[in-house]
Amino acid sequence: MSSKQISIFEIPHIQDHICSHLSPQHLRRCVLVCHLWAYHFNPYLWQSIQIRRRSTFKKFARPEAQQALAHKRHHIHTVSSIFAEVFHSLRDLIHHNPSSPCTTNLIAIHSLYPAKKCNQGRIHQQLEEVVLQVVEASPRLQVLKFGIQYSFNPNSVSTNRCLDVIKSHPSLRELHIATHRFVSVDIVRNLLKHCVYLEKLSIHFTVWDSYRGNPGDPITQSQREEDGFEELLRTIRDQEYSTEIVSIERNVNTAISCRHRKPFVGFKELEFRGRIEAHGEVMLSTFLSFLPSLERVVFPCMMRGIEDFPRVIETYLSCLQHLDVSCRANIQIGRITAMVKACRQNGNGNGGSGSHGGLRTFIGSKYDQYDQAFVDALLEHGQTLEHLGFAECDQLKSEMIQALLMACPRLKVFEALLLRTQLYWNEQDPAFMTDTVRPRRRVWACQQLRVLKLQFMGTETHVFPMMFAEQLRLLHMLEDLRLRWKGPQPVSELGHGKTGKENEEEELVRTAASQGYTAHTMKVMNALRALSSLKRLKRLELRGFRLFVDKVEMREMRKQWPQLELMRHD
Repeated sequence: MSSKQISIFEIPHIQDHICSHLSPQHLRRCVLVCHLWAYHFNPYLWQSIQIRRRSTFKKFARPEAQQALAHKRHHIHTVSSIFAEVFHSLRDLIHHNPSSPCTTNLIAIHSLYPAKKCNQGRIHQQLEEVVLQVVEASPRLQVLKFGIQYSFNPNSVSTNRCLDVIKSHPSLRELHIATHRFVSVDIVRNLLKHCVYLEKLSIHFTVWDSYRGNPGDPITQSQREEDGFEELLRTIRDQEYSTEIVSIERNVNTAISCRHRKPFVGFKELEFRGRIEAHGEVMLSTFLSFLPSLERVVFPCMMRGIEDFPRVIETYLSCLQHLDVSCRANIQIGRITAMVKACRQNGNGNGGSGSHGGLRTFIGSKYDQYDQAFVDALLEHGQTLEHLGFAECDQLKSEMIQALLMACPRLKVFEALLLRTQLYWNEQDPAFMTDTVRPRRRVWACQQLRVLKLQFMGTETHVFPMMFAEQLRLLHMLEDLRLRWKGPQPVSELGHGKTGKENEEEELVRTAASQGYTAHTMKVMNALRALSSLKRLKRLELRGFRLFVDKVEMREMRKQWPQLELMRHD
């Protein structure tokens, strides 16, 4: 702490800041110190209610737990449950104590239960009404995560009721909607039109549904499509008075009108996870052009290219810092490279990503064919990148990974699931032989790395190279280390009358005996001993190292990591 004097009025704020970083286990230990500590720390145990198991819900439903909830109701800030019956208790407290501040301090409600566990529509609507009543009685609510099993369309009475509650809420900032079917663009229109203070909108859907007229509507589908395009063109010509967003799904257009001079300025995060077909990517790019404050965007799965997105990012999205294309989509790697370069070129000192230097987060999609041009585009953001994620990629080579780890000093999270890539960690690595990587930069620059998830292939002689362990040993901030080694698949006859798991274990034992893995076990254990300097390590997973790890010695080695909470090796 600084030498600045602290007044007595700032002590509660300091205590809130300290307790926000403590786990429930640490809070319980603080409560057991003395009566004074119990008086000050006990309220923080009630701030978050999380129910993820049936056994936990049964304990919560007991009468003694309900009595304790009635006494501590004003301390509750977050409610997260996959069993929606928990909201019946909150509603009963509201009705039995109308003047009680039982839910006035609620900040976040997470209830995805109706979208996953409920199969009857009538029961689902009743549970949804209970949740909405709790939302209405929580004027300080800022985060709402809600699940819907049926189609989210404007013709449903319960949907209109849900929209009315959301639109009339004074402090809602984040809205997450998950549905199993489709989302009507009319719903999106109402959300954008009335939720003027909303900063984050996340919608998970199967398809982005379009307008569906009545059976007796004389207007044909083609006429409605042409009218939508003409209305869009008229709107683009006169952007000062009106903006139109058109989403097309299955060749059907719908214009979404929002009468604002500067529409959607407050949006900072936009997340669409689902499938948009036909020309939906063109309409999405038009929508993004009216979001100057957007900092994070998650693109949906699109069936065609996104040729216009780099221009939109470079021209309009000057604050974009987080780019996520993790949804499986038919996007060429050249387009993604152009988008990454556009994030570097946008923003001319206006507080956007240009003034910060570039992207902070990039999450790639599955099976992307990464090339050197893409890696070079990411290296342009090397001074600002904090999170890199590559899921199930084939073309990301060893020298590309080495170059990224050597050029990103602020990197905190790195995830790479390499399917058929073998990593080299010696002096013969091509990364050390290139002109772009000088010998003085052989040490990884990401000294602030906290999470490392790496899956790679190897041979029996290169299981856990010592040079790789030496690089990991220097990452003193590392808290989560997950490694998965995929060796060559041995070929042998499987036994008859045995399960697949028994055959696999028997095959591994025969392979270990035939190829002599004892020496390699010593090498792996020596490499793991070099990681004793990682005093902040909380999670260690070694997948695929079962033949090379001594379980007895691993139990003894666990003592060298005082903060380790989870360790797996199989």
